[in-house]
Amino acid sequence: MAMAPSPSLVQVYTSPAAVAVWEWQ
Repeated sequence: MAMAPSPSLVQVYTSPAAVAVWEWQ
C-alpha cells in the first residue's frame, strides 16, 4: 500500500478486501 491514489479508494478497497481475507482465514 505504498501508492494510494486517494484515501477514499483505499478505504473502499480495503473494507471488502479485509472482510474477505478475514472470512477466508
